[in-house]
Amino acid sequence: LGSYSKTAPFSCPKTDKIITMTAERLMEGKGDRFAIEELALMATGETKYMNAAFTSIRTKPWAIGNGELVNPTLYCTWHWGYHAIVLAEYYMLTQDESVMPALRSLALSIAKGQDTRGVYGHRVADPNNFNRIPGYGPMNQTTLSCMLGMLMAKKAGVTDPALDQAIQRTNSHIQRYVGKGAFPYGMGNPNSSGFNNNGTSGSAAVCLELLGDKAGAKFYSICSATSYDNLEQGHASALFNPLWTSIGAARSGPEVTSEHFKS
Repeated sequence: LGSYSKTAPFSCPKTDKIITMTAERLMEGKGDRFAIEELALMATGETKYMNAAFTSIRTKPWAIGNGELVNPTLYCTWHWGYHAIVLAEYYMLTQDESVMPALRSLALSIAKGQDTRGVYGHRVADPNNFNRIPGYGPMNQTTLSCMLGMLMAKKAGVTDPALDQAIQRTNSHIQRYVGKGAFPYGMGNPNSSGFNNNGTSGSAAVCLELLGDKAGAKFYSICSATSYDNLEQGHASALFNPLWTSIGAARSGPEVTSEHFKS
């Protein structure tokens, strides 16, 4: 594949080849984890791969809805957040109105499933138990992906007072950490001695950018860029760290992104 260019991952033939090889592998239908595969194919910007993602998305049961709330299941928050992100991206690229009821269903289900602090766990809050997160408890990983799902749905055109209120509550939770440190796994204090926790700094940078919070987005973007040395680490798996950390670093521009990549 040759060597990386000095400006990698930008203007880099080797990077382009790796992206193409990865996209071709995804075209084989290997895996379907949170619909990240379709998100990756759309991100290439190549008509061939984007059309494959569009075709795949249209076959998914979660792309079909009537606007009503989705029935929660075990671990539903992991899927709802990413499905909303993907449907929002799909709609903004295609203007296919057929997916908007499903996107609205997901967005409002997420919004009405948070606890009083605006956070999520493996599951949504229990309205019959003081609106608490049941069982395992709240986690920042699912909280941030659900926040991204709501923000992307709003960007795609979903409007509802409940959605706006939910976004405000989750943002209030995120603001507890801005400028102070990395997100802990659960609902602890900011980690002032760390830069990242399994990609959550990257997720936060994207969330805050979508909210127009330039200072918050910059803080977590720099945290992401600085955590280049633990990209292969993460609780349960290293899936979320490489997925979000470099995207978070990229919020600081191509020079920072290139340095993050080289490191």
